[in-house]
Amino acid sequence: MQKKTQELANAVADKQRAKGIGMISRFAAAIIAVMIALKFEAYFQLVAVLIGLMTSYPVIIIEFFINNKKDRVRKRGEM
Repeated sequence: MQKKTQELANAVADKQRAKGIGMISRFAAAIIAVMIALKFEAYFQLVAVLIGLMTSYPVIIIEFFINNKKDRVRKRGEM
């Protein structure tokens, strides 16, 4: 996922047509996780599974801002 996201960012920066980042595979993984949680209710809580699935997006956003800030500081140091 990280590699696909990086490729997307590079394509956008180079003003090229961007390839998708695997939306279908992410949806399929989420559906499978929910199906497993529903099948094995004694072991998994559906709310916890949904929170776990949604947690990745804020983490990706936070990581983007941290790396963006590091890149800007690094570029200032190179000048």
